[in-house]
Amino acid sequence: MSALGAIHDARWPLKIGLGVAASLPGIVLRLALEPRLFDHLPYQAYYVGVIVASILGGLLPGVAAAAASTLWVQLWSTPLPVFSAGLRLALFLCNSLAVSGLAEAMHRALWRLGEAEGKRAEAERLLIASEKFRLTQAAEPIAAFDLDVEGNAAKDVDVLRRILGLEPGTVVNPRTVLRIALPEDVPKIKAAINAAFDAAGDGVYEADYRIRRPSDGAERWIAARGQVFFEAGRAIRMIGICRDVTGERTVERALRKSQAQVRMFVEQAPISIAMFDRDMVYLAASRGWIESYGGGRDSLVGLSHYKLHPDIPDRWRAIHRGVLKGEFHSDVDDCWVDAAGQEHWVRWAAYPWSDEVGGIGEVVISAEEISAQKRAAAARRESEEKFRNNFAEAAVGLVMGEAEGAILEANKAFCRLTGYSSDELASMRFADPFIPTTRLGTTPWTTVCGPAKFPAMS
Repeated sequence: MSALGAIHDARWPLKIGLGVAASLPGIVLRLALEPRLFDHLPYQAYYVGVIVASILGGLLPGVAAAAASTLWVQLWSTPLPVFSAGLRLALFLCNSLAVSGLAEAMHRALWRLGEAEGKRAEAERLLIASEKFRLTQAAEPIAAFDLDVEGNAAKDVDVLRRILGLEPGTVVNPRTVLRIALPEDVPKIKAAINAAFDAAGDGVYEADYRIRRPSDGAERWIAARGQVFFEAGRAIRMIGICRDVTGERTVERALRKSQAQVRMFVEQAPISIAMFDRDMVYLAASRGWIESYGGGRDSLVGLSHYKLHPDIPDRWRAIHRGVLKGEFHSDVDDCWVDAAGQEHWVRWAAYPWSDEVGGIGEVVISAEEISAQKRAAAARRESEEKFRNNFAEAAVGLVMGEAEGAILEANKAFCRLTGYSSDELASMRFADPFIPTTRLGTTPWTTVCGPAKFPAMS
């Protein structure tokens, strides 16, 4: 609808107000110009207001502007002889009426043109919708319906009857749907119907509900979509489609149940594990995770992981982005330093989790803090290193071996004492270095080694 059509369709008090407002600039013009000029031409300054009001609103605003202008002339103009004043008034009113009438005729012509254009566009929409309806009739999984609102019956609904489990020839209308719908879903259907048939709305009908099919008593999920067409503010037709989406809903329920079970597992897991959405906002977290990374909070659900840990390394952010692309990442010996400068060693794994449509919708991260083990291992290595240094540099001879007697390692003092190298001792048993024979097996050991290498035993 055009702007002129909208003004033409306004209520009459608004039109009168428009006319009076359009006449007011004439007062300003009358006071701004030479007063003596308008003593002889009292109505000339007000013609502009009449013309503007007529163009904007048609006959009624133009007449209102002329009437208001006449009042202003009587209040602010020098009185003229009765005959002259009456002649000038009659001329002003006739001219104003002619201008307003011409503007009204223009308005009506534009209004009819706009109305005809609107009807043509509505007819095209209806034709397109009808053609879509005809084409969808061939699609068995989708039932199209064409509801005659005044007749309260849908046409060509054989497929729809099969979906709803109705007997052939059953009249299909909103009342039929409400009769077979589950009681708890009836208010939802009524609300969708009322919204669609409201002339002030867009006429869109959308409803997902459950029915009990009369043919077999099966409970089915139905998804319906439609468009209501209006004429003069009155609903005349609804065209739409209807589908049995029970299989989809079953899969969705199974997936939601699976996700709920996963989240319960995450929350109850004895290890540190958390689940995030695509924005790295917590969906669930185990008690171990909360205690390790929750910053003293009782729950992390709904919090951003990045806001909770703003010091998180950029490489981990890159890992999270990779997981959202379907990648799997893990590390058995990772280290990071928190904001307080404390070093953390972590064994972790990050992997994707699918959403309802099979895309990557969630990120699951499991982590095990191994800082205590790392510190214990480092302390053990340090202790062993100190022991080895003390063992190797001890002033007395020391040897380590197995319980069966095999020598494993000997320090420098023991090598000097026996005259054997550490490699030679590694192939001997504890008693071998003290057997009183040479390595060739003929000369007494004390003779070969001599008192300098091994003092004689008494």
